Amino acid sequence: MHFFDPTVHSMNKVLQRIELTLLGVTIFLKFINDYDLEFSNSNLHFAIFCGLVVFFSICIPLGKSIWSRQIYAGINMAVIILASVTGNGSEILLYWTIIKISFFLDLSKVLFTILFSSIAHAAGIVLNYKHIMISASQKGITLPVTPHLLVAEQVSYYIGATIFCILLSNLVLSEQRSRITTSLLTEEVKQLAANLERQRIAREIHDSLGHSLTALDIQLELAQKLQKRDSLQMVEAINQAKSLTSQCLQDVRWAVQNLRSEPFDLKQSLETLIAQFRPAFNIQAQIDLPNLPLQPSHQLYCILQEGFTNIQKHALSTEVWLRSGYDEHNLWINLQDNGRGFEPTVIAKGFGLRNMAERAQLMGGYIQVESSPEHGTNIAISLPLI
Repeated sequence: MHFFDPTVHSMNKVLQRIELTLLGVTIFLKFINDYDLEFSNSNLHFAIFCGLVVFFSICIPLGKSIWSRQIYAGINMAVIILASVTGNGSEILLYWTIIKISFFLDLSKVLFTILFSSIAHAAGIVLNYKHIMISASQKGITLPVTPHLLVAEQVSYYIGATIFCILLSNLVLSEQRSRITTSLLTEEVKQLAANLERQRIAREIHDSLGHSLTALDIQLELAQKLQKRDSLQMVEAINQAKSLTSQCLQDVRWAVQNLRSEPFDLKQSLETLIAQFRPAFNIQAQIDLPNLPLQPSHQLYCILQEGFTNIQKHALSTEVWLRSGYDEHNLWINLQDNGRGFEPTVIAKGFGLRNMAERAQLMGGYIQVESSPEHGTNIAISLPLI
């Protein structure tokens, strides 16, 4: 598992800067304490150690395979522990290395590496016991007089500090993972919002502009048929087509303005809608509606507009009944026709019926369609007012 993608997250650079900074602190403390700038075996070993630290800092394998990271961690820990036991290393860099490997190995592999490194650390103390004691006495540091006590003390300190380092690194990792997850979720929400907006625009085009263009096409077709038969009716059809053209322009303006908070009279709009369809079939309307906010009013208008359009295009009806009412909690509307009907279980819901259902769901309501061949269709709409 790759905890970080170095092309996206600059963890490689962060780890390098921290490690090189700690190396600089180690070099500074080395010469402040020893006051020894002359060439010696000790200084040569320390210089080699510093060079290896720089090398390991440059080659942090965040994006490599698990085996590459495991080998890197083992060699890095071995070099750091060897330098620490021989007195040429630094406890700061030792525990930093534990933190560092926790960033690109999972917890089980980190514990496995730490276990073997602690055994190597204890073995190094035993083998280099005399040198450790001499170096400590020169610096005025008092250590346990037996190897066993020294190993027990150093291993206990090592285990305690290691646990702290692992917990610290896992805390940082958890925060980083949470940040990445939040970023991914934010992008997903943006994508979902974009998809919802596209669906909304599709509904607006289909329900408003699509209805007007369908009615316009019917009127122009009627005018063509009446061209030689009845000039007066032809002129009336052309006038109706002109009115529908204005309605198309109004629908386009509505879509472009993105439903801004402008006055919208639902009752008046429904009266206009009914007047537009009356030439196609007789409409008996009993409308009793409460005062609704802009968005629910427009959604309800689009639902009924789609219903009338479906009746005109498919039902071959002569009579249509529109009834509505409401109480304290709910609003209900029935749109019924005496057309040819259909079999709901056989005919899949078209885009129009699906749009009607989606609009009702957006307002927390639902639509129930009852129909059968040659017995018309009844569309029951129920919406909550709370």
